[in-house]
Amino acid sequence: MLVRRARLEDARAAGLLWLELLKEQAALDPTRTPDSDALKRWQNDFPYWVRDDHTRILVAEEDGRLAGFLKAHVRSVAPVYAPRREAYLEAIYVEAQARRSGVGRQLLRALADWAAGMGGLVIRLHVAAQNDTGRAFWKSLGAVPAAQELCIEPARILAAFGDV
Repeated sequence: MLVRRARLEDARAAGLLWLELLKEQAALDPTRTPDSDALKRWQNDFPYWVRDDHTRILVAEEDGRLAGFLKAHVRSVAPVYAPRREAYLEAIYVEAQARRSGVGRQLLRALADWAAGMGGLVIRLHVAAQNDTGRAFWKSLGAVPAAQELCIEPARILAAFGDV
Protein backbone atom coordinates (compact mmCIF):
# COMPACT_ATOMS: atom_id res chain seq x y z
CA MET A 1 0.00 0.00 0.00
CA LEU A 2 1.19 3.49 -0.88
CA VAL A 3 0.03 6.59 1.02
CA ARG A 4 0.60 9.76 -0.97
CA ARG A 5 -0.70 13.25 -1.53
CA ALA A 6 -3.72 13.28 -3.82
CA ARG A 7 -3.30 14.31 -7.44
CA LEU A 8 -5.82 15.92 -9.78
CA GLU A 9 -6.56 12.59 -11.41
CA ASP A 10 -7.71 11.20 -8.03
CA ALA A 11 -10.72 13.55 -7.92
CA ARG A 12 -13.35 11.02 -8.97
CA ALA A 13 -12.10 8.02 -6.98
CA ALA A 14 -11.51 10.09 -3.83
CA GLY A 15 -14.89 11.75 -4.32
CA LEU A 16 -16.63 8.39 -4.49
CA LEU A 17 -14.96 7.36 -1.22
CA TRP A 18 -16.04 10.68 0.32
CA LEU A 19 -19.61 10.05 -0.84
CA GLU A 20 -19.54 6.64 0.88
CA LEU A 21 -18.35 8.38 4.05
CA LEU A 22 -21.29 10.79 3.81
CA LYS A 23 -23.72 7.90 3.37
CA GLU A 24 -22.32 6.08 6.42
CA GLN A 25 -22.54 9.30 8.44
CA ALA A 26 -26.15 9.82 7.32
CA ALA A 27 -27.01 6.31 8.53
CA LEU A 28 -25.79 7.37 11.99
CA ASP A 29 -27.19 10.90 11.84
CA PRO A 30 -29.98 11.64 9.34
CA THR A 31 -29.28 15.39 9.61
CA ARG A 32 -26.07 14.66 7.67
CA THR A 33 -27.75 13.32 4.53
CA PRO A 34 -25.69 14.33 1.47
CA ASP A 35 -27.25 16.64 -1.10
CA SER A 36 -27.86 15.25 -4.58
CA ASP A 37 -25.00 17.33 -6.03
CA ALA A 38 -22.46 16.62 -3.27
CA LEU A 39 -20.10 14.71 -5.57
CA LYS A 40 -20.25 17.48 -8.18
CA ARG A 41 -19.30 20.02 -5.51
CA TRP A 42 -16.42 17.82 -4.34
CA GLN A 43 -15.08 17.54 -7.86
CA ASN A 44 -15.44 21.28 -8.38
CA ASP A 45 -13.39 22.11 -5.26
CA PHE A 46 -10.89 19.26 -5.47
CA PRO A 47 -8.38 21.06 -7.75
CA TYR A 48 -8.17 23.96 -5.30
CA TRP A 49 -7.64 21.67 -2.33
CA VAL A 50 -4.93 19.66 -4.10
CA ARG A 51 -2.97 22.83 -4.90
CA ASP A 52 -3.45 24.54 -1.50
CA ASP A 53 -0.43 24.26 0.78
CA HIS A 54 -2.67 24.56 3.87
CA THR A 55 -4.97 21.74 2.81
CA ARG A 56 -3.90 18.14 2.55
CA ILE A 57 -5.72 15.32 0.84
CA LEU A 58 -3.94 12.03 1.30
CA VAL A 59 -4.89 8.80 -0.42
CA ALA A 60 -4.04 5.19 0.27
CA GLU A 61 -3.47 3.38 -2.99
CA GLU A 62 -3.64 -0.38 -3.02
CA ASP A 63 -3.45 -2.58 -6.12
CA GLY A 64 -4.08 0.41 -8.39
CA ARG A 65 -7.20 1.64 -6.59
CA LEU A 66 -7.86 4.05 -3.75
CA ALA A 67 -8.62 2.16 -0.54
CA GLY A 68 -8.93 5.26 1.62
CA PHE A 69 -8.40 8.98 1.90
CA LEU A 70 -8.29 11.81 4.37
CA LYS A 71 -8.76 15.56 4.07
CA ALA A 72 -7.33 18.05 6.55
CA HIS A 73 -6.35 21.69 6.72
CA VAL A 74 -4.20 23.87 8.93
CA ARG A 75 -5.95 26.59 10.88
CA SER A 76 -5.08 29.11 13.53
CA VAL A 77 -7.00 29.23 16.78
CA ALA A 78 -9.25 32.17 17.66
CA PRO A 79 -7.24 35.26 18.58
CA VAL A 80 -8.43 35.17 22.20
CA TYR A 81 -6.25 32.10 22.75
CA ALA A 82 -2.47 31.85 22.79
CA PRO A 83 -1.30 31.71 19.17
CA ARG A 84 -0.87 28.24 17.75
CA ARG A 85 -1.75 26.30 14.66
CA GLU A 86 -3.91 23.22 14.49
CA ALA A 87 -4.56 20.65 11.83
CA TYR A 88 -8.27 20.00 11.49
CA LEU A 89 -9.12 16.55 10.17
CA GLU A 90 -12.25 17.12 8.09
CA ALA A 91 -12.69 13.59 6.82
CA ILE A 92 -11.10 10.17 6.86
CA TYR A 93 -12.53 7.09 5.21
CA VAL A 94 -11.32 3.58 4.51
CA GLU A 95 -13.41 1.35 2.28
CA ALA A 96 -15.10 -1.49 4.12
CA GLN A 97 -12.95 -4.33 2.73
CA ALA A 98 -9.73 -2.52 3.68
CA ARG A 99 -10.68 -1.71 7.28
CA ARG A 100 -8.62 -3.19 10.12
CA SER A 101 -5.68 -3.63 7.77
CA GLY A 102 -3.72 -0.54 8.80
CA VAL A 103 -4.89 1.79 6.02
CA GLY A 104 -6.36 4.34 8.43
CA ARG A 105 -3.26 4.29 10.62
CA GLN A 106 -1.00 4.82 7.60
CA LEU A 107 -3.09 7.79 6.48
CA LEU A 108 -2.92 9.26 9.98
CA ARG A 109 0.84 8.76 10.21
CA ALA A 110 1.22 10.78 7.01
CA LEU A 111 -1.16 13.42 8.37
CA ALA A 112 0.82 13.67 11.62
CA ASP A 113 4.06 14.12 9.66
CA TRP A 114 2.48 16.91 7.59
CA ALA A 115 0.88 18.62 10.61
CA ALA A 116 4.14 18.53 12.57
CA GLY A 117 5.95 20.04 9.59
CA MET A 118 3.37 22.84 9.41
CA GLY A 119 3.88 23.63 13.10
CA GLY A 120 0.63 22.03 14.21
CA LEU A 121 0.53 21.24 17.91
CA VAL A 122 -2.74 19.32 17.84
CA ILE A 123 -4.97 17.55 15.34
CA ARG A 124 -8.66 18.28 15.92
CA LEU A 125 -11.51 16.19 14.60
CA HIS A 126 -15.13 15.29 15.13
CA VAL A 127 -16.51 11.78 15.39
CA ALA A 128 -20.21 11.01 15.53
CA ALA A 129 -21.46 10.10 18.99
CA GLN A 130 -23.20 7.09 17.43
CA ASN A 131 -19.98 5.88 15.77
CA ASP A 132 -18.76 3.44 18.43
CA THR A 133 -16.13 1.93 16.12
CA GLY A 134 -14.74 5.35 15.20
CA ARG A 135 -14.61 6.52 18.80
CA ALA A 136 -12.82 3.30 19.82
CA PHE A 137 -10.32 3.80 16.99
CA TRP A 138 -9.48 7.33 18.11
CA LYS A 139 -9.25 6.28 21.74
CA SER A 140 -6.78 3.52 20.75
CA LEU A 141 -4.54 6.24 19.29
CA GLY A 142 -4.71 8.33 22.44
CA ALA A 143 -7.27 10.93 21.34
CA VAL A 144 -9.13 12.59 24.19
CA PRO A 145 -12.43 14.50 24.17
CA ALA A 146 -11.94 18.26 23.94
CA ALA A 147 -15.58 19.28 23.62
CA GLN A 148 -18.99 17.78 23.14
CA GLU A 149 -21.12 18.90 20.23
CA LEU A 150 -24.84 18.74 20.86
CA CYS A 151 -27.80 19.11 18.50
CA ILE A 152 -31.35 20.14 19.31
CA GLU A 153 -34.34 21.12 17.23
CA PRO A 154 -35.65 24.65 17.91
CA ALA A 155 -39.13 23.23 18.58
CA ARG A 156 -37.75 21.25 21.54
CA ILE A 157 -36.36 24.42 23.12
CA LEU A 158 -39.62 26.24 22.54
CA ALA A 159 -41.53 23.32 24.04
CA ALA A 160 -39.27 23.35 27.08
CA PHE A 161 -40.23 26.98 27.67
CA GLY A 162 -43.92 26.29 27.02
CA ASP A 163 -43.93 28.29 23.77
CA VAL A 164 -45.29 25.43 21.67
